[in-house]
Amino acid sequence: MKNSLLLILLSAIAITSCSIVADPLAATLDFDDLRGDLSEAAVMDLHPRLDWLCTTDESVNRGVFGQRVCDASATSINGVPATRIDYLFRDGSLSFAIIEYKPNAFIALKEKMDSTYSESNDNNDHMESLQAPLSSLIPTGTTKGLTRWMPADGMVITAKDGKNVRGNVFILWISSKEIARAIARQRN
Repeated sequence: MKNSLLLILLSAIAITSCSIVADPLAATLDFDDLRGDLSEAAVMDLHPRLDWLCTTDESVNRGVFGQRVCDASATSINGVPATRIDYLFRDGSLSFAIIEYKPNAFIALKEKMDSTYSESNDNNDHMESLQAPLSSLIPTGTTKGLTRWMPADGMVITAKDGKNVRGNVFILWISSKEIARAIARQRN
C-alpha cells in the first residue's frame, strides 16, 4: 500500500513537472523595451532562451535595414502564434525589428497591440509624410492600408486589416533614429 501511494505521488509530481515546463520557443516582447541605442548583446538578452543566428545583412537586404541581422525561430510572441523574430542593426545599434506571425494570428495580434499601445490611425497625414523617406521599406501608396502604434521609441506598423493577408503576417518596428535618418536623407 505504501509503495502504491508513493508511486501515485511520484506520478503526480512527474505530471505536474511536465505541465509547467515552458515552451523554449515562446517569447515575450514589450515594444517599449526596444530602443535605437540598444546593442546586439542587449537585444539578445531580451530573449535569452531563443537560439539566435547573427550574420551580416548585406547579402539578404542589401543593407537597407542595417549591416547585421539576428534572427530566431519562435512558436509564439506574447501568446500570439508566431514563427520568427529578426532584429536588424545599423552601426552597432538596433534599427528595426521584424516579427513574423502565423497567417491565422492577425486578429489576436491586433487585439494584443491595441490593448497595449496607443493606435495612431487618426494621423494618416503623418504616415503619408513618412511615405517618401521610408519608400524603401513601405511600398508607395500603401500607407492608407497600414495601422501603427507608438511605443516609447519608434513606430510599429502592420496591415490595417487581415482581409488580404496571403501567408504570414508581419509587424515592423522602426526605431526613432531610423525614422530621423530617413527624413534627413529625404531632405538632402
